[in-house]
Amino acid sequence: MSLRIDPSESDFLNMRREQLLYVDKTAQIRKFLESGKAQLFTRPRRFGKSLLLSTIKAMYGGDSSVFAAQTSQESDLAVYRDPAWNWQARPVLHLDMTAIRMERGSIVPGLSERVALAANKAGMKGHYEHNPLAPAYSLTNLLIAMWQRHRTVADPDFAQVVVLVDEYDAPLLDSMHAAQGAEIRSQLADFYSAFKMETSVIHRLVMTGITRFVREGLWSKLNHVTDRSQDPRFHDLVGFTDADLDMLWSWQEKNGPHWTDRHGEVPLTRQGWQEWYNGYRFTETARYPLYNPFAIIHSLDKGHLGDFWAMSGSLGAVETLLTGADAEGTALPIWLPAHTQDWDYALDMESWNDLDPGETAQDMLRQWDASQLTTLLHQTGYLSLKPEGGLAMPNREVAMHMAAVRLRPYLNRNMRRAQRHLQRMYRALKHLNVPELIQAYNNLLHQFPHQRFHRADEATFHLFFDLSVVKFPPLMEHDMEHSGLQGAGDTMLLAEDVALIVEFKLGPAHTAADSMAQIVAREYPRAVPQTCAMYLGVAIEIRDRQAVHWMCDGFTEDGERMHRTLHDTDVWPQAREDLYQRWGTASAPTA
Repeated sequence: MSLRIDPSESDFLNMRREQLLYVDKTAQIRKFLESGKAQLFTRPRRFGKSLLLSTIKAMYGGDSSVFAAQTSQESDLAVYRDPAWNWQARPVLHLDMTAIRMERGSIVPGLSERVALAANKAGMKGHYEHNPLAPAYSLTNLLIAMWQRHRTVADPDFAQVVVLVDEYDAPLLDSMHAAQGAEIRSQLADFYSAFKMETSVIHRLVMTGITRFVREGLWSKLNHVTDRSQDPRFHDLVGFTDADLDMLWSWQEKNGPHWTDRHGEVPLTRQGWQEWYNGYRFTETARYPLYNPFAIIHSLDKGHLGDFWAMSGSLGAVETLLTGADAEGTALPIWLPAHTQDWDYALDMESWNDLDPGETAQDMLRQWDASQLTTLLHQTGYLSLKPEGGLAMPNREVAMHMAAVRLRPYLNRNMRRAQRHLQRMYRALKHLNVPELIQAYNNLLHQFPHQRFHRADEATFHLFFDLSVVKFPPLMEHDMEHSGLQGAGDTMLLAEDVALIVEFKLGPAHTAADSMAQIVAREYPRAVPQTCAMYLGVAIEIRDRQAVHWMCDGFTEDGERMHRTLHDTDVWPQAREDLYQRWGTASAPTA
């Protein structure tokens, strides 16, 4: 029987019993478990944290058979082949902290429910003292009861409890409002204090989540927990590597359907995986980037590429930040050339305790400086560390999601008309029709309220241009503030085998000619990361909130200007071949 895939399944035992495709992480998991008694591991949502914990639970469950090959298509998992791993069962307490119920601004009822649910699943109902008004007491009593009970039926050395906490920070992220935020954080800290008080009965404590907070009462109660989130040894503990993708692609070629192009959808390709879902780095010394596993499995199931991770849910506070930052005056970093030595992976929530009850999540997020906002976007998967330093959006899926979220508040008054202008921009780029591109861009700008441009500078206009073009399919490779030896250009686009370098200037003090002079002087075409058939510089002058003048010229691969400029007053070549010939290329590149 062949292996199958089911994107909705994230429980290890169910995956093995149903003979679902599983990417083996058990060798890394074993090293992780043996590196410390109490550990925290954070990653963005939908990145495989729940599967990690369910795999750990099974490794301590005592049944080695589920780690053996389930079909002839696979091998035994790594931990099954490891003679040093002891398969004697240990008691396991698994706490799922997602969607904790809140009542009158308190999470005490929700915490008590989670303890009772975890106790029932561990077979401890009626074997410990439960106090619904004191969840920390109930948790402490449950840990001791599990330890004592297991000592009577097993080797005392294997009576200590393995504690797994899934999404430890979910109550914090769900309650980012000033009215109850401080109280809820205090309640959660008291609850987690049981893990430190009862270390003698705990064999391993593994906590997963999205964020890491510091200078909080929460972590004064958990100061024995080691944060492994940026440990390079465990960079690929969750997430897929290129080796994993090669295995999955091989499985698809042998077992998957032969997909054909579908109307409006981007066909699944191995190269498409790279562009859409690769690029996550969670430590500066990581040797390679990671792929988003949720997106990979869903694309494998659907047979096409899409924004599966982006559309699978959201962090309310982060989406609020992305949506309203510019209009509210918050400086939102979406691209940083480098981070400084004081850049910290951890978030500081200390200042949130002094906010007024009427203030919103947006008000709270404004309390953080650019470094803290950057950290939040990095932890939640919107920014990723780059090998050359700094942070940027990791891949096309995230870029498209960022564009959609940030454009939505301005365009949803007439989103259908805005979509027509976006599609018109796409068609113009596809056919290298610069006049049509600029006209469509001007029409799109008319969809934004004039208040948005009250203090608009040059960066505002190329930001909206960038947010528009990143929504296009993989025909376009896009780079904002593309940096070369002589500086950073506003935008670089690779459309098939043509490079477009776009530079904006805000008139009347600066003109399109000034933009072109900057492209020439700083040799932006030489910074194009690949060899192209044609290099075009597009210089745009913005005046009265519209692109009023533009000019386009061709460049050689070495950045030398060909001096065959086309202006906004000239007739643009209708045939693509004529455009290539104008700048010295015999014909358009073949597909």
